Amino acid sequence: KKSRRKKEQKLHNIYERAGEKNVERKIFYKDELPVSVITANIVDYPFHFHDDMEIVYVLSGSIILKSGYYTYTLKQGDMFILNDRDMHSLERTDE
Repeated sequence: KKSRRKKEQKLHNIYERAGEKNVERKIFYKDELPVSVITANIVDYPFHFHDDMEIVYVLSGSIILKSGYYTYTLKQGDMFILNDRDMHSLERTDE
């Protein structure tokens, strides 16, 4: 089980590095569940997309989420749902 996780993490890291050149992000699921939960300290996450829906929930502070032609400011406790293949970016605000 540990070697599978190491392999998944290694693949995840490769996709993250490749994502700097390619806007598509690949999500690997743990334990064969169709859910992946990631906690991140957002500073600047450039435009990208993936084949899965994404739920953004702001734990603290605020972020600017750009999706398509629209820009949203999300604050602590706000939630935003992105459809699969929606181009989007995230950026921390000074608030």
